[in-house]
Order: sequence, then structure tokens, then C-alpha cells
Amino acid sequence: MARLADELAVPAPSPVHQLQAELVQLTVSPEAEADQLYPGWFRLAFPLASSLLLWAAILWGASHLA
Repeated sequence: MARLADELAVPAPSPVHQLQAELVQLTVSPEAEADQLYPGWFRLAFPLASSLLLWAAILWGASHLA
């Protein structure tokens, strides 16, 4: 039967809680992660340029099949 814990109750160690505590130590702070991002112009230009290149290849291939 379930019972309410009082102020003196000590939490039981759990493998899940231990794993969570170990994983928290491996997380990277947001400030350190922000430094590793590509510059804004690259994050905008690369998808646009690759999309244009792929569409050009698709249209070129379609015009040669017709």
C-alpha cells in the first residue's frame, strides 16, 4: 500500500536517477553550443544555393528526357 513520505524519508537510489545524473554532467551549456554554429549568412545561403542547384539539375534532366 502506498504511503506519504515524511520529512525524514531518504530517497531510495535508483538506476534511472543515477543515469540521469550522469547524463546531466555531459550536457553542453547553451553559450558553448552557440559558438559552434555556422555564421548566419552560411546557414541562409547554403540551403538556397543547394536548392537552386538541385532544381537546375531536375529541370535540365527533364528537358533532355522530353
